[in-house]
Amino acid sequence: MSNHGAIAEGYFPGLGWISSRGKAGVHKDGTLKSSACCSRESAERRAMRTLVNKYRYMLGGEKGMTSTEYPSLSNEQVSRFLGELMAVVSWKSIGGNLSKIHIEHKVFNAAMKRVVG
Repeated sequence: MSNHGAIAEGYFPGLGWISSRGKAGVHKDGTLKSSACCSRESAERRAMRTLVNKYRYMLGGEKGMTSTEYPSLSNEQVSRFLGELMAVVSWKSIGGNLSKIHIEHKVFNAAMKRVVG
């Protein structure tokens, strides 16, 4: 079984740079953890979920998502949102078992509109 890691990151206006580093099989310095994800796909999905959660937290401030549509999303909608994001991004191998994506906030907004209308 090999280790895989992934990094999802991007710049979001009003929030700044958000990164999944430190999760999804990757240390905060961007190197692969010795105990990482089982597959590339699971690492990439976990990295995207981490990015989404950090975005949600930062958007809502210290109290979390108080003024956006995210709290009303069901687990199924969150899963669909992640699926929409994963379907439109192209991950790049950055060496070994590491992959990376730079995602723009416009992609987030478009995916959310497809999920909630």
